[in-house]
Order: sequence, then structure tokens, then C-alpha cells
Amino acid sequence: MSIESTKADEIALVLEEAIVSGELTPGQLLRQEELSERFAVSRTPVREALRRLAALGLVSFVPNRGVRVRTITLDELREAVLVRAELESLATEIAAPKFTEVALRELETAEEAFSRATQALRASPREGDDRWRLTHDWVNANHGFHDVIYRVAETPLIERLAKSARRSFSGHAV
Repeated sequence: MSIESTKADEIALVLEEAIVSGELTPGQLLRQEELSERFAVSRTPVREALRRLAALGLVSFVPNRGVRVRTITLDELREAVLVRAELESLATEIAAPKFTEVALRELETAEEAFSRATQALRASPREGDDRWRLTHDWVNANHGFHDVIYRVAETPLIERLAKSARRSFSGHAV
């Protein structure tokens, strides 16, 4: 693996997290030159990272306009919710008989973190920087809970598909 490929992976992960958390908003323009400066790299790994995000459906290349964070429609969000719910249900069914005491404690800890994040989000004002930080925390806690189930289920395809569906749940969509 080349250094540029590794840098592209790192950049794609950082941008994906920013999109999913809502830090980067739907429709926001992503300028390659600004990203190159931000990550202190040439445009090549930035272009590669943006291609990867496009393949995941997180950004769109707009001819003569650049790259924008993808806007999800309500129908797409509903469909993603349905897909994710079915895949998570299947993963849970497979994981249930495999849970050990240690894994159950880990799941309980993740559930407690998710509950705290949910309570904090419900108690916060509807707008502002704190709301987006709390939304980010909520999304991460939700992912943490389901990640325990995926790990125990040991079903890489189901996990990959479910995680692909959950990318639709950006901070603004949440």
C-alpha cells in the first residue's frame, strides 16, 4: 500500500466521520485545495478520498461545481432505516446465542452510554454547536452498541451492509 493510499484512507475516514456526525452539512461544498491544506497533503490523496466517499454515497461530484456532501431525501432515509433495522435484527438473532458474560457486560455498558447520550440530546436546545456535539456523541454511542452485536455475531457481510445503511444517518438526518 502506498503512502498516498494510506493518506487517502485516513482523509476518507475523517471526512466520513464529519459527514455522519453532521459537522459537514448536506450540500456543503468540499474544496480539494482547502482539504489539501487542512490535511497537509497534495490533491491526489484528497481526490482519492473523495472518490471513496462518493462510492459510499456520502458525497456527489457536481460537474463544474466540485464535490458536495450528499443530501438525503426523506424516502431514502426511510429506506435506509428499514434496511438497517432488518440487518440489525438478523445480526442480533445470530449473536444472541453466542453472547458470553463478558460480551453481555460490554453490551450493557454500551447501552448505558447510549441511554446517557439520548437523555442529553433530548434535554438540549434544538440548535447550536452543543446540539451537534451531542448528536455526534449520540451517533457514536448508537454505533458502539450495535458494534458489540456485530462483533459477537461474526457476520462480516451483514455488518458491512448494515454499516453502509447507517451512513445515511448523518447528524442532520438524525
